[in-house]
Amino acid sequence: MKKILLLIGLLIIGCSDNEQNDNLEEDESINVRIEITGSGHSSSISLYHTKADEGLTEEGVILNEESITIPYEKNLSLDKHLSGGDIRVRFTTYTCNSVQKLNLYINGEKVCSKGGVSPSSSVCSNLYNLQCNYDY
Repeated sequence: MKKILLLIGLLIIGCSDNEQNDNLEEDESINVRIEITGSGHSSSISLYHTKADEGLTEEGVILNEESITIPYEKNLSLDKHLSGGDIRVRFTTYTCNSVQKLNLYINGEKVCSKGGVSPSSSVCSNLYNLQCNYDY
């Protein structure tokens, strides 16, 4: 009789652990929004997601777009790595464009805002970079 009660107790604990794992899975994604205000055309925008795991890093290019039009907005959903990671947005534009802000939102919260550049000349030969990083 004691063995049966012990087994029933283990099954109940197992069920509650599964419920907790289901709740964790809901939090395993990161909603990313990139927003660029201003006007002009950009050289490129890239989004990198670096995952750290026991001293090793794995970097992936999630987004790489050339010749985008400003204003620009992009929404993405990324899988969160349980041991942590880094999300990095790199935006390159010409100095003749009018870029007001590069904004990075994570799960609806603004985590980075970088000021842009006003047109410095009518010749579009110089490049200007803005970058936002987010560690989790």
